Amino acid sequence: MTTSPDAPDISVAPDAAHAEPGSYVARLPIGEPLPLADDSLTSWETFPFTGELRVKPLTAPVLPEPPRSGEGGPGECRACASPVEESLWADDHWRLDAVGNQDRLPVVVMLRPHSHHDVTDLPAERAEELLPPVPDAERRAAHIRIAASLAAGSGTAYAR
Repeated sequence: MTTSPDAPDISVAPDAAHAEPGSYVARLPIGEPLPLADDSLTSWETFPFTGELRVKPLTAPVLPEPPRSGEGGPGECRACASPVEESLWADDHWRLDAVGNQDRLPVVVMLRPHSHHDVTDLPAERAEELLPPVPDAERRAAHIRIAASLAAGSGTAYAR
């Protein structure tokens, strides 16, 4: 794989306990107000809010990162503990869950495997299945009369 000389340095330090921010993070305006670009999602016809929006200033990264929910295994994972019957959709390997109240707009959903995996240790069989549920979820969202524009890509008609 080749990278552009302008590509950000997003490499992971081999010893995460002594990780230092990379050159990309070093260039970020930590603690400064950030403007919204004119072509940001606030200019989209489907953006559901009006009025002035302000972006919170970036905070410095915490290194090493604190453990995420569920990193200790399925016994500590809220997603694994939630009954599949509460999912918006499920098949033999995947489930689609609303984040927060499923009656809110815009709706936020998470596509999760039933088995406890992160992207980095997802078995090949599950990884091969990852994309097909997205169009199915979009069709189901349209069927229940919610905005059927799932964000799975660039925000365009191509794999939106």
